[in-house]
Amino acid sequence: MRYTILFLFVLCSCHVTNLEERISGDIFPREISLSAEKIPIREILNPVGMTFLEDFAIIQGERQKDKDQFYVYSREEMRFLYSMGKSGQGPNEFIAPRLIENSPGNQLSIFDSATDKISMYQLSEKGFSLGKEIKIIKNYYPTQEFSFVNDSLLIYRIVSNEGSALCCYSLAGNTITDSLVFETGLKKEYGNLYNYQLDGFLFANRGNRFVVVFPYMNEMKTGMINSEGQFNVDGGSHVENALAISFNAKKLNSNIAYYLFPSVSDDFIYAQYYGFPMISMAPFPINRNGRILSFYIDMFDYQLNPIVRVTLDNEILKTFIDKKRNKIYTWHPLKDFEHLLVYTIPDKGFNDF
Repeated sequence: MRYTILFLFVLCSCHVTNLEERISGDIFPREISLSAEKIPIREILNPVGMTFLEDFAIIQGERQKDKDQFYVYSREEMRFLYSMGKSGQGPNEFIAPRLIENSPGNQLSIFDSATDKISMYQLSEKGFSLGKEIKIIKNYYPTQEFSFVNDSLLIYRIVSNEGSALCCYSLAGNTITDSLVFETGLKKEYGNLYNYQLDGFLFANRGNRFVVVFPYMNEMKTGMINSEGQFNVDGGSHVENALAISFNAKKLNSNIAYYLFPSVSDDFIYAQYYGFPMISMAPFPINRNGRILSFYIDMFDYQLNPIVRVTLDNEILKTFIDKKRNKIYTWHPLKDFEHLLVYTIPDKGFNDF
């Protein structure tokens, strides 16, 4: 089933002339501040991604010639064990790899978009072994985030000049079971000025439950995926669109960015809130006013009720939340690549914020 969803914009249009003036989105009954502990990771020149298995944490490093791309650590102590996955086309090598989230147990799953192949490895403290490889049907648009729903279903995002879609894929049937397209009305409203990034989205899931965030629209949607791999969106699949936000379609990065990089647990949604024009992430010469890399982590329940806002003491780009150990992992995106920044959630759990 293919859904088309229109979103109701409830925000007033806004313009920020001073990058220090943040659109705060302050709707939270509680706020806390966390300070980072630094953990050395000298094995990696430049980390770009991270995921968690039952007993291991995996950090993906920037692609470099003759260097491994995946670094395996013990999840409990963050002790380095070994690395794997050089750049190339040979056994256990990858050209354009992407970590697949929510892999079961200690299975490390990697999708190579250059070959459309998923490689599944079983990890132990002493090494890894290839379990199986699956070549999925070729996508004609770039595939983005990948994540398991269960042992037989995957979801992933594709992007094209026509927009973005969330796809559910059956490994058993080797076919797309459903696709979810979000229609905001912007394409019709802006015509030739339309940019697919304006109504682009990011997603995260925990089992068959998923959340989608729309960075430029300060909007979230939640839903479920049924056993047949069909999307069901909470609140229905069609919402009237008031087009309340006045976008600058000619200068995409001048628009305010709200929520990015969501993460979810069994009970909660975590999303990084920005509140500045997107250009304030960009380097010189695009942004002559200087770069701002300041995010809140906002926590909601699945009814999208705000619970708590977390402020961090470092500039970051993306966080990775270990719900099992109540840790937030990240790193400075511009300097000090030799250390992980680790934040501990207080009171022994996310429920006790």
